[in-house]
Amino acid sequence: VQFPTTQFILSFSFCFGSAASKMFEGILLILVQKPYDIGDRIHISNSQSDTSANGSATWFVEAINLFSTTVRYAATNEVATHSNGSLAQSRIINAARSPKAQVYVYMKFASDVPYDRVMLFKSVIEAFVKDRPR
Repeated sequence: VQFPTTQFILSFSFCFGSAASKMFEGILLILVQKPYDIGDRIHISNSQSDTSANGSATWFVEAINLFSTTVRYAATNEVATHSNGSLAQSRIINAARSPKAQVYVYMKFASDVPYDRVMLFKSVIEAFVKDRPR
């Protein structure tokens, strides 16, 4: 029994057609849209549903290649790898590229620390941040 080559190729195209489509979407996302860079702070949510009123989880982009993106969850330091094809179907909010992004850091000091020491600490931190703009 002979199995013609065209039937063989056609049967594989049905098996891998959607996978090839997702891979192509992911490559276009990274090469054409460029929604994020390494080090950016992003939020990923389902594009078919509304974003939660509480906001979405914050992820930091760690690595990008043609097929996948590796991100780190800000709250727990968990690392996840997403296929770029699945990210192409998602809503991506890039907070690092947003103008006037703000970061609040709350520090606790013991009650016996003098006020001038706290202000000295604050000025050193502010100088550190101003000397290293991103």
